[in-house]
Amino acid sequence: MLKETKSDFSLQHVKDAIFDEEDNDDMMKVVAMFDRGGDVSELSNILELVTDAWNYFPHERLGGVSPVEKSLEYEKKYPKNKKSEKGKDGMPRVRVGDREMSWDEHQVMLADMEKAQQPFKKWISGVLKDYKSFLKRDESSTKEAKKHYFIAETFFDRVLWLGWLDFGSIRKEFITDEFPKWWLTHVISSGINDPKEIKDSVHKLADFIEKKYLLKGSNGSTR
Repeated sequence: MLKETKSDFSLQHVKDAIFDEEDNDDMMKVVAMFDRGGDVSELSNILELVTDAWNYFPHERLGGVSPVEKSLEYEKKYPKNKKSEKGKDGMPRVRVGDREMSWDEHQVMLADMEKAQQPFKKWISGVLKDYKSFLKRDESSTKEAKKHYFIAETFFDRVLWLGWLDFGSIRKEFITDEFPKWWLTHVISSGINDPKEIKDSVHKLADFIEKKYLLKGSNGSTR
């Protein structure tokens, strides 16, 4: 999957990150190795894969064994307690923002978010269609038009991945600062590595939406 997501990290990087982890929050660092700003379905696949890796690869703080091996050791040492352990899947906790939840709870949350985002996804599809037509008229270079459209697609993919349900709720800071910084570490193969270039392109998209749909981010103008 590292190849599929065109990650700059190798399997050894994943193993090293898991081996050196200090708490379950570090699991999200491994997730970030695969993250390319895909949709909710891709995130679910990444989390499932990373969870398996987390459970089956060795951890230094567990004495160089995996959580699965540690669990087997415990069951052999305390066989009378085996029954009481049923229902505990040993899966690492997942942290979303300031909330920690079980793997099953997280899957339910993803399914609910997928359903809640359907109207926004439909709206985004229409915006991108209109934006593509606008870029063809506004940009003298086909290359520039394709660049702006690619940044717009990636921007909305990231917005959906983070769980927003409408354009008006997107924070100004995400548009002006957080997304351009995220781009530099996650969309490396694009060849677009100037933060100002990315920021200006997102502003172009936001200005287009503001003028055509009379919508702004949650803090008003993005300028």
